Amino acid sequence: MSVIDTHCHLEEEVFDADRLDLLRRARSAGVSAIVSVGVKPSGWLAQRRVWDVINGLPDRSDLPSIYLAFGLHPWKVTEPTGDWLAELRTQLSSAEAVVALGELGLDFAPGMPDEALQRRVFEAQLCLARELSLPLIMHARKSEDRLLWYLRRQPDLRGVVHGFTGSAQQAAAFVDQGFFIGVGGAITHDRASRLRSVIAAIPVDHLLLETDAPFQPGAAHRGQRNEPAFIRDNLDCLAKLHDCSAAEMAAQTSENARRLFRIAINDD
Repeated sequence: MSVIDTHCHLEEEVFDADRLDLLRRARSAGVSAIVSVGVKPSGWLAQRRVWDVINGLPDRSDLPSIYLAFGLHPWKVTEPTGDWLAELRTQLSSAEAVVALGELGLDFAPGMPDEALQRRVFEAQLCLARELSLPLIMHARKSEDRLLWYLRRQPDLRGVVHGFTGSAQQAAAFVDQGFFIGVGGAITHDRASRLRSVIAAIPVDHLLLETDAPFQPGAAHRGQRNEPAFIRDNLDCLAKLHDCSAAEMAAQTSENARRLFRIAINDD
């Protein structure tokens, strides 16, 4: 049984001391591939360095395959200097193993960056995704309806809503637009009864598994650094919600990831 972690931040400094061991643990836990997701220009460069190190190893048989996504997160829109969009285009066009543009999105929670600035940055990235024919990895918090407004006006876009916590109606609307719903450790917490009911109603062919490591650990690892190997907890919970085996859910979500990101994984 193998599974794909469709959202992880492998470049984070908290992984520097044991990144290869972490990846070996992930592979031992059945993780066949990881999508390493970027959020800001300095992180994009760190992602490429990590990818270069891993793919420069003479033997990678005990490691997951690593794929890349680059984007400017709504929390980070005030950080870039210079022509960040040109740099993003360069990274997406020149780096190997790029499968998506992300993490981008909108966050209208209190204390977040100016909404007008967020929208301008988001709109620019939507145009770039269309130009490069890349799927989106989207962050959404208190912004799901606005994101849907954009997607309905650009129906050729595709992607995933990462770490979804919206309503059942919003989930159904994203699925109607052809988007996938990313499911992480949030569903494993006791307080997540509403979210579980929402996720249970989403068709399995529109679900993706993720960890968001090193962030958002599940209930069994509360207070710890999250890592890709912990995705098995998310998988088990998701399988129970859909009344199927973990193996069946792993196969379905992995196929969904292959379809969205257009990747081929050797599960052996």
